[in-house]
Amino acid sequence: MWPLRSRRCSRRPAIRGWPAWHPSPPPSASRSGSGHRWMSGCSRIFASCCGSGQHGTRISDPSRSRQTSDRPRPGTNGAPHRSSRGGVDSFFTALRHANGEGTPRTEEIDDLIFIHGYDIPLENGAAYSATLPVLERAAEELDRRLVVTATNLRATRFGATDWCRLSHGAALAAVGLALEPAYATCLIPSSAGYRDLRFWGSHPLTDPLFSTSTTRVVHDGPAFMRAEKTEYISTSNIALRALRVCWRSASSLNCNACNNCYRTMLTLEALGALGRCSTFDSGALDLRRAERIYCPHSYDIRQYGYVRDLAERNGRADIVRAVDRSLTGSARLKKRVDFLRGMRDRRILWRWAKPLEDRLLREWLV
Repeated sequence: MWPLRSRRCSRRPAIRGWPAWHPSPPPSASRSGSGHRWMSGCSRIFASCCGSGQHGTRISDPSRSRQTSDRPRPGTNGAPHRSSRGGVDSFFTALRHANGEGTPRTEEIDDLIFIHGYDIPLENGAAYSATLPVLERAAEELDRRLVVTATNLRATRFGATDWCRLSHGAALAAVGLALEPAYATCLIPSSAGYRDLRFWGSHPLTDPLFSTSTTRVVHDGPAFMRAEKTEYISTSNIALRALRVCWRSASSLNCNACNNCYRTMLTLEALGALGRCSTFDSGALDLRRAERIYCPHSYDIRQYGYVRDLAERNGRADIVRAVDRSLTGSARLKKRVDFLRGMRDRRILWRWAKPLEDRLLREWLV
């Protein structure tokens, strides 16, 4: 979910698969002559991706914005850290600006966008039908309009890209630019903070490069880490009634069993807010299970470390122990997993590499 609404948009799915990495400018850019900036930004993104070898949005109605310059003051609309499901990043951006606490400045958010086809596949009508009313209620309580869009982008060849490390930022910006005539600013909630920058599909250096001469794309909130964002939204009953962080769930609720759900549940539990979050089953949290959260990457370790610091600050020694055991066990397990992955290129041994790796990770939340 992220802010956006066109005056010509209805609440029914409208956006159908404009490729985010299309070699020509968005239709509105071509008409308005704003394509030069867009193409220049895309060229810089391609150069950075090739050079490194790596891999909801918020939009505002220019007619409702004010600014001292000739251009209307951009407002904003928002979407989730990895697509549009009403997650921690999206609610943090929506609430922070609504409370007048935006940095470096507060944006006037006009609309929120919900994209069907990113986290929730188009064919999963049940999850879509269950999630939509929850987000509509949240948008209404925030006094914002919810714009519902749909796209088949992930069902095209674009779906073969690395969604997390390469393409989800471009996909979010694509929806905003498809509605470019109505909005001056599009906010994409940050995934990682400045303290945890890495190659990622949505990044403070690349997201703004999707801007055109008429629509500014903003990477919002990178000064805050995920645990800090969760702490901020934990005081909002609106967010706790609609929080959806799980991409595996087939409903408006979270699965309560995956790596992402467990990290979020631990953070909310450390804050004393898990029982108030109706999208999680507080009884499903098992600290012995939390000791099996797999953290193979340096950024996983840092993010989980912030959860540990939060738990320690709030006197939750049991959560601190669970995090410590998870990090220690992950370090040992990673050595074994790396060894098995190295076997994949060896004659004969490659046959057993993947089955053995799956067996090692079977008891862990990956």
